[in-house]
Amino acid sequence: MNAIRWVRRVVFTVGVATVVTAGVLGAATAWARGGHGSAHDGYAQFRDAMAPGAFTEVTWEHVADLNTPLAADSGAFASLDFTMSTAGNAFTGADHFMVSHISFGYESEFSPYSGANVMSALGNTVTTLTFREGTGVSSFGAVFLDVEKMHTSALRAYDVHGQLLGTASAQPGPHLDTRPHGGSNAGYSFASIATSGALISKVEIIAGTCAVNGVWWFLDCNRVIENGAYKYDGVVMDNFIYAKPTSLTAVTAVPEPGLPAMLLAGAVMLGAVARRRLPGAK
Repeated sequence: MNAIRWVRRVVFTVGVATVVTAGVLGAATAWARGGHGSAHDGYAQFRDAMAPGAFTEVTWEHVADLNTPLAADSGAFASLDFTMSTAGNAFTGADHFMVSHISFGYESEFSPYSGANVMSALGNTVTTLTFREGTGVSSFGAVFLDVEKMHTSALRAYDVHGQLLGTASAQPGPHLDTRPHGGSNAGYSFASIATSGALISKVEIIAGTCAVNGVWWFLDCNRVIENGAYKYDGVVMDNFIYAKPTSLTAVTAVPEPGLPAMLLAGAVMLGAVARRRLPGAK
C-alpha cells in the first residue's frame, strides 16, 4: 500500500508542476521626463512589440469630469474593457477615483506621459482592475509618475481563478529637479507583465505609499520600512496599455506533447513495481 500511495503522489506532483510553470515575463523601466521614444522608453518598446491594432491604450483624455471624485461605475469609465475598485478610506469612501489635468495640484511633481490627464484611486494606493466578464488579456502595462523609492509601486496579475501569475515592480526614476525641501520629479516608470498560457483576468496596481485624497491632498502614507528608514512615496498613474481582450473560453490549457502518455506509462511501470512488492504478488 505504501508503494501505491507513493505512485499517486508522484503523478499528482508532476501534474501540479506542469500548471505552475506557465511562462510569465515581468519587466520594468524608468526614464527621464521628455523621454518619449527614447531608448529608455519602456512604454513605447512594449507597444511597438505588438502588432498594430492588437492592443488598447487608456490615456484618460476621454474623461471630461476632472478634479472631482468619480465613482467606479460612473459613465466616465463605462467604455473601458475593465471595471475598477479600491478600498478607499473614511474621507473618500470605497471605489472612487479622480482624473486630473493639473496633476492633482502637483504639476512640478507629476509630469503626464501623454496628453494632460493623469489618474489615481482616492483614499488608497491599490487599484484593482477586473476585465469584463468572460475575458482576459495576455499582457498588461502601466505608466507610473514620480516613483522615488524601490518596492513602493508594482503590478500583480491574476488568472480567472485568482492564482497569481506574476509581479512587476516599477523602478525609481532619475530624480530630476531635486529641491531643497526634498521634493523631486522622478520622471516616468513603466511596469508590464506578459503571459503565455493563462490569460490575465485581474490586475492589482500599487501606486506608491501615500494615497491621493483629492487635489492638493495626499494622506494615509503607509509607512513602508526598509533598512530602518521610512519610505514615503506619492505616485499617480498615467497610461494603461494591454493586449486586446480575448474570450477565456477560447483559451484552454493544452498539455505538453506526449505528457499524458508519459504520465500513464510512468504510473503503469511504478504500479507494476509496487504490485511485485505486495504479499502474494507474482
